[in-house]
Amino acid sequence: MNNFWLRLKVFFKLALFGALAIYVCSFVIQNQGRQTRLWFWFGDDWTTSVLLATVGSFAAGIVTALLFGTIWKTYRQFREIRSRNRVTRMEREMDDMRAKAQRLQTRK
Repeated sequence: MNNFWLRLKVFFKLALFGALAIYVCSFVIQNQGRQTRLWFWFGDDWTTSVLLATVGSFAAGIVTALLFGTIWKTYRQFREIRSRNRVTRMEREMDDMRAKAQRLQTRK
């Protein structure tokens, strides 16, 4: 029975991959010759193929996602550094207070 579920899982993964491959191939075939105009700035229209515009959009999305991920990771690192510095400063102040209390106790 366990072998059946494994085969079913592999079959569905292969079917999904096959359907995705068929869609990508048909997308490329249908859009390789079509032209579109892209607007980037005022008075500046570019004419390019739909396929190239799609690939460029996906690449820009990936770069943007990586950039935001890097920014978020850097922000968390800054927060961690501030937290560590605050803990270190509090430990140092506590050590100073203990040392001062110990000096006061030895003077009596």
